[in-house]
Amino acid sequence: MKSYLIDMRVLGDYTFKVIEMKINKMKEDEVMVLFSNEDPSRILRKIKTRRKVDIIVERKTSKEWIVYIIARPSRIQNYITS
Repeated sequence: MKSYLIDMRVLGDYTFKVIEMKINKMKEDEVMVLFSNEDPSRILRKIKTRRKVDIIVERKTSKEWIVYIIARPSRIQNYITS
């Protein structure tokens, strides 16, 4: 299993293009970990991927975010029930 670490604090304006490219190249069960100083939802909204992924966001402090993106097989669907 591969994992990618991307520091969004240094990528600048084209962060979403880099992330989109990496997600589309990811294989099943690979993980991408993103580090950010601001809310990553702004960047994640712009991403158009061809892979099915699970996204987990963890807020460490008011200015520290960690995002886990996990590529999953296309045959599995996750359902959240409440």
